[in-house]
Amino acid sequence: MRASHPPKSEAVFNPRTRNSPITLRNYPSPPDLELPDLRGPLRNYVDNRRSYDWAVGRNYYATRKDDFPYLHLMDGGLADNLGLRAIMNEYRRGFIRTAIGRNEIERFVVIVVDARTEGEDAISGKRKAPGLMTVASATATVAMENYTAETIAVMRDLVEERDKARDILARCRSTEQGCGADLEHRLASEDLVPFVVDLGFEALPDRTERDRFLRMGTNFSLPKCQIEDLIGVGKELLDESEAFQDLIEEIGADGSIH
Repeated sequence: MRASHPPKSEAVFNPRTRNSPITLRNYPSPPDLELPDLRGPLRNYVDNRRSYDWAVGRNYYATRKDDFPYLHLMDGGLADNLGLRAIMNEYRRGFIRTAIGRNEIERFVVIVVDARTEGEDAISGKRKAPGLMTVASATATVAMENYTAETIAVMRDLVEERDKARDILARCRSTEQGCGADLEHRLASEDLVPFVVDLGFEALPDRTERDRFLRMGTNFSLPKCQIEDLIGVGKELLDESEAFQDLIEEIGADGSIH
């Protein structure tokens, strides 16, 4: 879903349309609103498609209000089931990047809780090919799970890239040529310490326990015993997370979770 800024809302809830529960009216922008200068990224389709797509998303509803007077908000899981892509975009070139450049962030911590479940495979045990509805459901689910795994991997890559660039910066500063303005700019606030903590049921070492949690429903209502079990396994996953323990060590706190 594309939006350059939160439009002034006239929210409407329609219980008959579960996939689009909220509709916003796209009012004219207030006169004091300062939109980012997107002219450079909008010319970057060939050289930097990622930057171009980001700029188009920012510009979409702000400049074509007559064409798009309404904004329909759907379940975010259709596009990004973790809600992590927005954080990644802001880390690359948005308000988080701006705050980093101003040395306003000492530690950047992302804790990803992937509570996906895994139903039993009822297809592979049958010779008969699955029907259209089964294929459609599997297509959406598999694509979403693959995208979720890739999103977590990309977030980790961003952190690792910063660590590598910091090492390069230290080495080139020791030479007569220096590092150059581009690298110095990319590593603004070089003392920033990033952490990505990834929590998921697949990390549970005991297969029986892992399968039990992967079979739990994702309903809005769960039995009290299952809620207590989920709270307990959350503590266990944090205790066993190397990245989380690194964070605890960095801030000098007790590494146990209570």
